[in-house]
Formats: sequence, structure tokens, C-alpha cells
Amino acid sequence: AARTDAEGELEFALVVTTHDRAENDLDRGARSVWRLALVDERGVETAPSAIVRDKRPPAVLRAELPEFGDFAVAYRVRFPRAAMALGPDVRTVTLKMWGARGAVALRWHGVGS
Repeated sequence: AARTDAEGELEFALVVTTHDRAENDLDRGARSVWRLALVDERGVETAPSAIVRDKRPPAVLRAELPEFGDFAVAYRVRFPRAAMALGPDVRTVTLKMWGARGAVALRWHGVGS
């Protein structure tokens, strides 16, 4: 089981809030107004292998994700582990989201240490 977990996909939980509910559409894939990528420290971008809307009841989401508000949508985003160079030498990984309305980059430092 540990080997399967270590070799499986990388999964992120995202809570996304937009001013227009129609634009909170990450689970529409290529039809979404947003793009996502996991970026390694060399600048290589990896697209997600899956984006799934979290359909748990709002009360459960609010209990687990305090930032989950009335205009928020929770997603599970998976990236293939093989495409990313994660290991003891990796120091930085960035989750990037962008579209016509704006962009955000979440960067983790000291990943491999």
C-alpha cells in the first residue's frame, strides 16, 4: 500500500471562489475559463490528469475547509507523479492557475528536504 501511495498521483484540494459562479468551472476541463499546471523548478509545466468537483455536503466541506464560503467550490486536482521531478533534490514546486480574469501561483519551498 505504501508503494502504491508513493507511486500514485499527486492530489491537491482546492477551494476556488470567483465573483461569477459561472466562471468557477475548473471541472469543465478544456472548456474551463481557467488553466492549471504544476510547475517544477526547471519551469516544466504538467497539466492535471483529473479535476473533480468535491460533491460532499457544504456542512462537511465547511468543517474540513474553513475557507469554504457561499461562493466557493471545492475541487480535487490530480497530477501524474511520473511527470514531476519530485525527490530529494527538488526544492520548489508551484501550482499555477491562470485565465483572462487573472492568475495565481502557489509555491512550496523545501519540498525535497
